[in-house]
Amino acid sequence: MKLQRYCLAIALGILCLHQSKAQTIFFNVWDPQANWNAHRGVFQQASITLRPVGIYTEVGLYLTIAAPEGTFETGTQLEAGLNFSLPQNAIVNDSWLWVDSTIIQAKIMDRWSATTIYENIVNRRKDPSLLTKNGNVYSLRVYPLIMGKSRRVKINYLMPGEWTAEEVKTVLPADILRSSWGSNPEIEIKAFVEAPWKNPRLPSHPELVFTSGFDPVLGNYFATRIPKASLDNRELSFTLDSPLNNGVFLTRSGNDQEGTYQMVLLPEHFLKATQIEKPQRVMVLVQYEAERSPGVTAKQLLSTIKSQLKKALGPEDFFNVALAGVVPQVLAKDWVSADEKEIDRIFDGIAAEKLSGFNLPGLLAKGIEVIKTGGAEGKVVVFANSGSEGGANTANALVKELEDIKGNTNIPFFIADFATHNTPSYYVNYNSFGNAFFYLRWTYQTKGDFRQQKFCCGSFEELANDVMTLALAEKGPLDLHTSLDAGFCYNRYDLNHEEGLYYQSKPILQIGRYQGKWPFVIELAGISHEYE
Repeated sequence: MKLQRYCLAIALGILCLHQSKAQTIFFNVWDPQANWNAHRGVFQQASITLRPVGIYTEVGLYLTIAAPEGTFETGTQLEAGLNFSLPQNAIVNDSWLWVDSTIIQAKIMDRWSATTIYENIVNRRKDPSLLTKNGNVYSLRVYPLIMGKSRRVKINYLMPGEWTAEEVKTVLPADILRSSWGSNPEIEIKAFVEAPWKNPRLPSHPELVFTSGFDPVLGNYFATRIPKASLDNRELSFTLDSPLNNGVFLTRSGNDQEGTYQMVLLPEHFLKATQIEKPQRVMVLVQYEAERSPGVTAKQLLSTIKSQLKKALGPEDFFNVALAGVVPQVLAKDWVSADEKEIDRIFDGIAAEKLSGFNLPGLLAKGIEVIKTGGAEGKVVVFANSGSEGGANTANALVKELEDIKGNTNIPFFIADFATHNTPSYYVNYNSFGNAFFYLRWTYQTKGDFRQQKFCCGSFEELANDVMTLALAEKGPLDLHTSLDAGFCYNRYDLNHEEGLYYQSKPILQIGRYQGKWPFVIELAGISHEYE
């Protein structure tokens, strides 16, 4: 099999580094001479290759595409189109099309030239493929796809990892694979992992095990297969142990005089040693209606909250838990040390049937009461999927009642709304899904924040992590300067930059160029503040 570069046979439209999530994902096939008659296409086979590349993971998505049986006459020359989105800061860097046994690699060019070449080739009925970025959606088009036969394509992109002190997670394109007509294909995953990377796993599929293998061209790998039915309503993610060393991961491409570098820096590793921190006190409130969140079981809800508390708190911190009900139930008489064993003890003692969807207002009031009675400031983290408090009159009245109960006490609320089904929308100068209007008003009043899974996150785990980070990670301006011992750095770009503010517990991902002689020098200074 030969690898060739045919700039006129396949063209890759101009790509952009920044984009946001898009909701439009579909895979269709149609006759370009009668393109009103489109049908969902089929992925006959699918495989994913993974290779850590600095702070990114290189993802190769291989798809064997076909038209469903009986949709067109055998031998019809069809066109296939796949529209998909990728997370922010993902970079598509390659695309392949198989023509018989030959792999043809994409050429990157501006969209106008690429589209013109593609359309001219389609009119001449030859073999092109075109990958473009349209707004927030990527579009892959392939021609011809002969009815009764299949074509093979590859989309290659770089995905920045989700870094923590313990692990690096890469979310894989499950939504693309679910766009196939009929059942999802079985998926082969191969991870090409070398030191310092280790322990590949799929946290979304803990039942699957990687086995080692060797490819004479690509080297050592770890592989597993995801069965056809295992993608339904599940995130697909790949995780490796974090290679951070003393809070830093640094790699370079170049020589001793010039090149590019990639850096991950965990600020809290450096700052904690120079500041005295007060213990965190977190009041966790849990309200749950199963029918509003079919993708989240009671067991999964409790397990995720427990793991997030373990990750965010330490033995010097404190927590308590209250469950919704006609009379909300507080699980401990006093603050409990956030030692992992104590977190396990409290949560392992909660039976799934104890969770209730009743009386969210009473639960919120109970959270305020516990913190005020405890005589210390604290934060409230709410996990709820109610949809009964979002109307303007109800929300405004409830905010007034809670303000009277809270008084002048500093009690910020951070709310994770995981309702996705059977939840009403209210018109409050705009369409507000579920309790969004109430949550927005109340968290603004208390200097907290909220997130809705339906609009921000692909999974409950992602939602819980986001809200816990908002609640417990100190955030403030930092002065970060990178240089060389005998040289300098320039063209720096922070992938997770947020208007000059950084979370101390969230790694800073930076890429840049260097000129001069190593070693690499990092200077970090700043102040932290939770609320103004």
